[in-house]
Amino acid sequence: MTWSVVDTGGAFDDTGSSVSTLDVAVTGVSSGDSVIAWTKWEGADTTATVSDTGSTDDFTAGTKENHTNGDLNGQFFYLLSATVTGAVTYRLTFSAARPYCRLIIMVFNPDAGDTVSLEAQNIGEGTSTTPTSGGISPSGTDLVCVGGFGEYTASNPSNNAINSSTTGVVVVSSGTQTEAWYKFLTSGFTNGNASGDSYASDDWICNIICLTAVAAGGATALPFRMRR
Repeated sequence: MTWSVVDTGGAFDDTGSSVSTLDVAVTGVSSGDSVIAWTKWEGADTTATVSDTGSTDDFTAGTKENHTNGDLNGQFFYLLSATVTGAVTYRLTFSAARPYCRLIIMVFNPDAGDTVSLEAQNIGEGTSTTPTSGGISPSGTDLVCVGGFGEYTASNPSNNAINSSTTGVVVVSSGTQTEAWYKFLTSGFTNGNASGDSYASDDWICNIICLTAVAAGGATALPFRMRR
């Protein structure tokens, strides 16, 4: 298995006042590491971005989910290959300040020389005790899949799962109301999701994202044809 976790961290603002930025500091980042950020905020939709504080490593925005209640929002961001190394502070920035925001950062290390790409992502929302993302069907053989959850009540789901399995799942929290969880996989799956249960019924958002790593020269070679 290629992937290993380097560091994780989270930050939140529960003052009720709108803020424009939120920072998370992590350590041990190496060149080529992949970083996934999960964000949640309340209030109307706005544009969010994630980068290191020096604005050198700008993250790519995943698909944003705006709950139909018009007040709950969640979005993944990802950085395929870090160039800023060591102790790094990553910053969530809103184009218009928003309250009750969360930022979770997860730094992952692939094997040296691997090429990392986005494999799949999907979103989900609802009002129930079982937050569940939409399904994805990754086909890679060296995957890191991450679920992200956001809501209102002072509780988080339990039995966090990727593709209906809790085995090997690691949960990263940022206060109440928000969690992310990741799992390394060596094979793909069909129409699997990120999910949890035993959550006090309320409006929620639950998204999933998956990165794949491919070793140098890992592409399938065409068969050699001998000349006559």
